[in-house]
Amino acid sequence: MGKTRYIYICLLAALAGTASGSYTFTGAQNNQLLTATNWVENVSPVNQHLVFADNGWTSRNMVTTGGAGYLYALSMTVNSNVNSVTTDEFQINGWTATSRVFCYNGVSVDADVSKNVRLSGYWGFNAGVNANPVFQHYGSGILQMQVSQYGLVGTINSVRFKGNNLNKVSVTTFSQNWIGTTILDNVDMAIARPTAGATTNAIGSGLLDLTAGSKLSLTGYAVLGNSEIQIENGTVFDVSGIAGGVFTNATLLQGKGTVVGDIYQTGALRAGPGIGTFTFQGGLAVAETSSVGFELGTGSYDVLANDGGDTLVVAEGSEWKFNGMGAELLNGIPMTVLAGWGSISGSSTNIVLTNFAEGYSLDTSELFTSGVVTVRYSGPPPASQISVADSNSVVICWDGGTNKAYAVQRKTDLLFGTWSNVVEGVISGNGGMVCVTNDTSASQAFYQVVFE
Repeated sequence: MGKTRYIYICLLAALAGTASGSYTFTGAQNNQLLTATNWVENVSPVNQHLVFADNGWTSRNMVTTGGAGYLYALSMTVNSNVNSVTTDEFQINGWTATSRVFCYNGVSVDADVSKNVRLSGYWGFNAGVNANPVFQHYGSGILQMQVSQYGLVGTINSVRFKGNNLNKVSVTTFSQNWIGTTILDNVDMAIARPTAGATTNAIGSGLLDLTAGSKLSLTGYAVLGNSEIQIENGTVFDVSGIAGGVFTNATLLQGKGTVVGDIYQTGALRAGPGIGTFTFQGGLAVAETSSVGFELGTGSYDVLANDGGDTLVVAEGSEWKFNGMGAELLNGIPMTVLAGWGSISGSSTNIVLTNFAEGYSLDTSELFTSGVVTVRYSGPPPASQISVADSNSVVICWDGGTNKAYAVQRKTDLLFGTWSNVVEGVISGNGGMVCVTNDTSASQAFYQVVFE
C-alpha cells in the first residue's frame, strides 16, 4: 500500500453564496488553494453539490480543509475516477474543529468505486431544520467513518446509511452526537474501538433502526449511546466480538431479527414492534432493572427464542409484562413464549398483566421452567337475571358468549352437599341472553353458571 499523501485546501466560505448547482472538485485544479476566490471559474462551492472527479487523483488521494474556514456543501459524490489513486483509499478530511466539512444532504459513493472511501477529521451537518442526511454507499470498497467529532448546525431528524448489497461501512469514530434516528438500510456496518474509554454515541443518541437485511457488528470496546435499538426482521445485531464476551445494553432492545453473542440486558426488552419472534444466538441475562414485554393475540403471540443450548438468566425483581390486547384469547392453549433455550436460570414473581378482556387471566406457573404461559377464561359474571316463574319453576338467564359452553348447577344447601347439573350436557352460548328453567319443589335452592 502506498504512502498516504494529502492535498491541503483552505476554504474560506460564508453561509451566503452562489445559487445551488454542481461543482466539479478535481485534484489537479484545486491543489494548494488559499481562498474561495482562487477556485476555478472564481466559484465558491458554498451550498453546492460537489463531485470528486478526475485530474490528478493518481498522486493526490486526500482532500482536506485548511486552518481557516469551513467547507459547506449540499451533498458530495465520489465517482470511479478516484480508483486511480495509488493507495487503497480516498479521503475527505475536516482539518480542525474550526475548519470542518459541513454537508447537508450527505455523501454518495458510486457503484463503480472500488477504493475505500474515508471520511475523517472534523465534520458537521449544515442542517437547517429537520435535515435527513444520507451516506449512500454502493461501492465495492469500505465506507470508513473515522470522524473525530461531529458538529451540528440546526436539527437532525434522521441519518441513513444506505447500500444496495450489504455494502460495508466501518465506524471508528469517538463522537457522533446527532440526536435523531439512525437507520441502517441494506449495509454491513462494523463499529470498532480497540481500547476502553468513556461512553460515546458511536452512531447517534436517538433510535437505531436496522432495516432491509442490514448487519451491525460491535467489536473491542465499542459502545452505543442510542435510546433504543430496533432489530427488524431479517437483520442481525452481532456483539460476539465485544471485549469481555458480554455486551451490556441499558436501553430498549426490540425486534424480530437476530442477536448474535451474549447480552446482559438492563433496559427493556421485547419482540416487535407488533407480534413476532426475536431470536438470540447466545446467552441472555435479564437484570433486575429490566422489563420484558410480550403481546398475546388470538392464535399468535410474541416469542423470545434461542437457537438452542444457551442459558436465559432471570433476575428476581425483573418485570415480565403480558399485554392481552383486549382480545378473546384461546382458552387453555399453552403458548411457548420462551422457546429453544437450553436452560432457564432464576425466576421472578414480578408478573404484570395489562389489557386482558373481562374473564381472562394468565397462568405463568411454567414460565421459568418450560417457557410456557396459558390463558385461563373464567367465563362471564354469574347469572345476570334469576326469577321464580311459579311455585315450582326458577328461570336463570345470563349473557352467553358465542361458541362458549356452560353448565347450570344447583344445590339445596350452600354449605353441604355437591353441585349437580340441572340440564344434561353443556349449554351453548349464542352471543346474547341464555335462559334455563329449573323445575323444583325444594323450599330453597342455590344456582351457579359454570364455564366449561
